[in-house]
Amino acid sequence: MLKLRDYIPALLTAIVWGSTFVASKHVIDAGVSPVALMTIRFIVAYLLLLLWNHERMHIEWNLTELKLLALGLCGGSFYFLLEYMALKYTSAVNVGLICATVPVISTAIDLLLKSEKPRPTFIVGSLMAFFGVLLLVTDGKLLIDIFPLGDALAIGSSILWAVYTVVLGRIGKGMKEVVVERRMMFYSFVTILPVALLLVEKSELTKVLMTTDVLLSTLYLSAVASAGCLWLWNVSINRIGIVKTNNFLYLLPVVSLLASACLMDNEVTATTVGASLLILLGIVVADL
Repeated sequence: MLKLRDYIPALLTAIVWGSTFVASKHVIDAGVSPVALMTIRFIVAYLLLLLWNHERMHIEWNLTELKLLALGLCGGSFYFLLEYMALKYTSAVNVGLICATVPVISTAIDLLLKSEKPRPTFIVGSLMAFFGVLLLVTDGKLLIDIFPLGDALAIGSSILWAVYTVVLGRIGKGMKEVVVERRMMFYSFVTILPVALLLVEKSELTKVLMTTDVLLSTLYLSAVASAGCLWLWNVSINRIGIVKTNNFLYLLPVVSLLASACLMDNEVTATTVGASLLILLGIVVADL
């Protein structure tokens, strides 16, 4: 029987990931490109995980190694590339709303592979949470503009993350979570490196190293949001499963809004409060 403490890793991860919007925006506004930020995050996260677990890495091209490569692509380099590209061609509202479909997509993939049907409470709870996200990102207007290219890229990134979660759940408990995340970060860095060599300028690295607040934000994104939380996400999937873990992703827009309200003086309205409560209620119902 699951206990309350089993949900703590997923909850902590959702809180941190929800706050990364503010930190990422600050770094990018300082003149650091998304690709440069991404590359730094992967490098720093890998080095920290290497300090934590410095066992020699043996690469054997078997099924497990291919799964680890898939994690690096679907949860690292390709995922972030598609998401950042999507933000160029569509609105943040659309990206936030499309990302809210990840729990449903990943659950559908997982149940399809297991030949199982979703519980009625999961369907009802997911619809409640998704409607809450819709209210939150549109500020109650329930209207969004369609940007075909950008929205397609956002859908692609959501599918990649859903695949990442499903593959992660099939790595097995025989491999330590920290080893899995270390290998994932290695493949994330290796696959983003060609893009970084083409697009990242030295001046961007200087801005990160020489500006204290930008450096601290980058370290937070690298050490806490990447190295620490991806490990916690793995722990959560092993403890409570893919479906229950992914439901915590519905909390991301709520945390982002609270962080923006506290750090960027964004207004909190009655619609915001109501939508947030609906999301929380949806998560509870989906878990019944």
